[in-house]
Amino acid sequence: MSRFDPSAPDGENASLTSAISADGTPIPGRCYTVPARCGVAVRLAAGQRLTVTNTHGTQVGDFWAFCADYLDEYLLLEHVRVDLGSVFPKAGDRLITNRRRPILQFEVDSSPGVRDTLMEACDIYRYRHLGCT
Repeated sequence: MSRFDPSAPDGENASLTSAISADGTPIPGRCYTVPARCGVAVRLAAGQRLTVTNTHGTQVGDFWAFCADYLDEYLLLEHVRVDLGSVFPKAGDRLITNRRRPILQFEVDSSPGVRDTLMEACDIYRYRHLGCT
């Protein structure tokens, strides 16, 4: 096993070249595609909505949210579980930060998949452990 080098990238993907705009602000009504194994940052103002559509229906998608003015405040699923009293968020539930403040509301869920707050986000180390190259 190789030593971890925090200054080196974990792998390669198109995240750095797939931005929706220079500052992350989306154009209302426009659809954006997030390439497989990539991430895209979207900056939302209070009251704005974001729709995430899983076009293949079974692909895993990790989701993160940060407070734009204080990046040390972010969506924290450990606190969401306690706040909801459930492992499975559902439509209408609020999602809270590490400071236990609401950051988002989960409005609609039309996917046949299961949402959970237990599974960690995907990363290259998990895939290597599972034998993926």
